[in-house]
Amino acid sequence: MKFPFLSRWMTEDTGAVTVDWTVLAAAVVGLGLASAAAIRSGSNALGAEINASLVGASVVMLGGGGATERQRLAATDEIWAAWMEELAGYDENQLQQIYTNWSGMATQQLDMGDTASVAMTLDAVSAIATEIESRGNTIPTGTPSSAELDGRYATMI
Repeated sequence: MKFPFLSRWMTEDTGAVTVDWTVLAAAVVGLGLASAAAIRSGSNALGAEINASLVGASVVMLGGGGATERQRLAATDEIWAAWMEELAGYDENQLQQIYTNWSGMATQQLDMGDTASVAMTLDAVSAIATEIESRGNTIPTGTPSSAELDGRYATMI
């Protein structure tokens, strides 16, 4: 007994393309879901790291007034207080010389791109400028102001 319908159906291949595309589409969707899951866990970890960095970040306040409006970059309250106590013991000429030396050191560090140590140096320059300005004096002529140095630093970071 022959079944012409069955033998024709067994040899027909017009529907095979649909099956191939269905399997291929399912594989693409599966790979997409697996990729999204892998990226999601990595991006969550990266987001947590960025958040931790931003919470501990300092801000350089540029423009406007003098060094007294500036937030410190690296110096703690204790270091700042010790600096201010020491600077109070110097006369105006000594302060001018100290400012010239420290602003020169900050300029060199900025020129070299030394972001690691320049933050503390800029804080020291700011402390010296604060003491000079609190006495009604100006920073030495020909030296960059604390705000100018901070501006250069802000373009580096």
